[in-house]
Amino acid sequence: CPLQHLAFLPSSMFLLHQTPHSVVRLGDSLTLNCSHKESGIWTMYWYKQPVGKNVSLQLVVLSTEGTKAEFEEDFKSRFQSSGTKANSLSVTIDHVLLSDSGTYFCAKQDTL
Repeated sequence: CPLQHLAFLPSSMFLLHQTPHSVVRLGDSLTLNCSHKESGIWTMYWYKQPVGKNVSLQLVVLSTEGTKAEFEEDFKSRFQSSGTKANSLSVTIDHVLLSDSGTYFCAKQDTL
C-alpha cells in the first residue's frame, strides 16, 4: 500500500521537512511528520492527493501553533494528531487501508 508525500513550496520559498516516501502494509500505522524552522505564528496543513488522474487535493488536517488539530470529516476516524507544536505537525494514520494510498503534502501559512 504505497503512501507518498512531498513538500509543497509556494512562492515564498520557505523550507518544510517531511517524512520521505513510505510504503506500509495494510493494517499497519504510519506517522507523517512535517516541520519548519521559521519564526512566527503559522498554520500547518496536511493534504492528500488520492491515486488517479485529475484528482484534486483533499484537506486532511490543519492546526495553528499551540492549538488542537482540526480534521476534515473523512479523516476523523483513523487519523490522529496532537496539533502543531514547536513548528511541527505530525499525523498518524491508524490501520492503513488501501483507500489511504496517495500523495500527502504538507503546507504552512503565516497567520499574522
